[in-house]
Amino acid sequence: MIELTDRLDEELLGDWVRIEETLRSLRDSLGQLEQEISRRLTERGAKEMLHPYVSCRLIFPTPGIDPTKLTPLREILPPDTLGEGFFPAHEEIVQAPDRWDMRVVNKWARSLGNEVASIIEGAKFPGAPRLVIKAK
Repeated sequence: MIELTDRLDEELLGDWVRIEETLRSLRDSLGQLEQEISRRLTERGAKEMLHPYVSCRLIFPTPGIDPTKLTPLREILPPDTLGEGFFPAHEEIVQAPDRWDMRVVNKWARSLGNEVASIIEGAKFPGAPRLVIKAK
């Protein structure tokens, strides 16, 4: 192989273009493979695909919360209980919006009955799962 320092500019740039095109094509193929793997896992309701040399799993993020859908909790929970997990808008250095402490709110869903649990579940929306594939 000829040393890079001995090659002409146009040869270097030509090689760069060919390698870049190959990399782009490989990235596209890899993306298509990942989409198909994700599709199959989702279709099967599975979180993991078994393989002797590759670890492959879907990681589901904590669902997001629509705080506007938690508003009915303000009407049905006693103020002491509500104060543990809800912090109304107030001024700090800037105006701080309403905030829900989901660690506390999720405990309410488990302990305060179906009405509260239904409101909390109705406020959740799923995040997109992330596919993780690594050689073992």
